[in-house]
Amino acid sequence: MHAVNLEAEPWLTTVAEKLTTGCLLTIDYGKRFGDAPNPPRGFYQHTHAETLTEREGEQDITASVDFDVLISAGEQLGLHTESYNTLSRFLLDGGIADFLPTGDSLADIKARAQIKTLLHPEGMGEAFKVLIQSRGLLS
Repeated sequence: MHAVNLEAEPWLTTVAEKLTTGCLLTIDYGKRFGDAPNPPRGFYQHTHAETLTEREGEQDITASVDFDVLISAGEQLGLHTESYNTLSRFLLDGGIADFLPTGDSLADIKARAQIKTLLHPEGMGEAFKVLIQSRGLLS
């Protein structure tokens, strides 16, 4: 089973038509699936649901973004793929380490923990991907 976002390509078409010069930044959980399945998943109170139909109307149903679709559609619309990487790599390359608080206050410790959540490989750092597509930029 492979979940499909029926609105992804129409949305990308609308954005690409309006973008004359600049970048489109897409951040979400997902990956490049290729031929691998992308099954939808159910969640109830932050716990994976056994079936999509359990707790009808009470649980969330979601699927990962298939970035292959966005990359391919973007290229067909004249967008150049600048980069595709993990959230942690994007943030580290962007210099997030320069913003890490170094103090021992509770606020500094809390801020470091929040940033760690964004970078950790078992958390958002690897699950979330960043796709940068552009039009009209000088490389």
